[in-house]
Amino acid sequence: MGKAFTEIPTRQQEFIRKQKIFFVGTANLDANGHINISPKGHDSFALINKNACAYLDLSGSGSETAAHLMQTKNGRITIMFVSFEGPPNILRLFGKGKYILRQNVPKDLLSRFPNDLVTDPGFRGVVYIDVHRVSTSCGYAVPYFDYKADRQVLRKTFKTKSLEEMDRYRVKKNSFSIDKLQSLGHYQETLNGEEIVMYDANGYWWGRPKSAPVEVKANDNRSIGQVGLNSKAKIPPSVKQTKNFLYPLILVSSLMALAVAISVAFRLSHSVDGWT
Repeated sequence: MGKAFTEIPTRQQEFIRKQKIFFVGTANLDANGHINISPKGHDSFALINKNACAYLDLSGSGSETAAHLMQTKNGRITIMFVSFEGPPNILRLFGKGKYILRQNVPKDLLSRFPNDLVTDPGFRGVVYIDVHRVSTSCGYAVPYFDYKADRQVLRKTFKTKSLEEMDRYRVKKNSFSIDKLQSLGHYQETLNGEEIVMYDANGYWWGRPKSAPVEVKANDNRSIGQVGLNSKAKIPPSVKQTKNFLYPLILVSSLMALAVAISVAFRLSHSVDGWT
């Protein structure tokens, strides 16, 4: 049977510390906006007290949570933990969250997270949550899963990048949400206050410094003409591949036409001597 609390009970705090994964839910305030749910791993969650918690946010290709928390009069957020082993349990923490950029996180808050994560170039901020409601539910329909290990792909990728490279990545991929809300990419340290402009990236909205050329991807749904002749845009590989395919096709067609012309000329020349 589900129970509700105004703070995180000690028993549920113990449950939280044992979990290897949690889920984050936020939403755009606009009625036509999107709801976002993100899974989180690594040792990135910290209990602050019975009514507060935080998690360390690592870089990724989207930044919906940050955009929703930065939206004026928003901040709604729900954290969900699920028991995949042992007794069934679903725990939800309802609260108001705020996004703190990596350069603005207080040292005492940073100290609650592993040092190798907070010094990683992929670390982009901390989500701090004031919890006003806690609820549990049975979880009887949740299947069993065995934990094997944390995936290391993200961490290994970050280790090959400098902070400046990661800032450029976040400007590109983390400046706008899918609803065109501004997000954390606008506030990267190495950006030096330059304005970020939005461009269509085939279902996503990416950002670039106003002075930078537009980068066109192979799967970009815009034509070169839509990008602009003066943008110094790169020609997509798909266009190059099409050209490379057409050249030999044109050559073969020309040779076939030449062969037909020679054959016709030969037959005409012999028809004069009575050949048919």
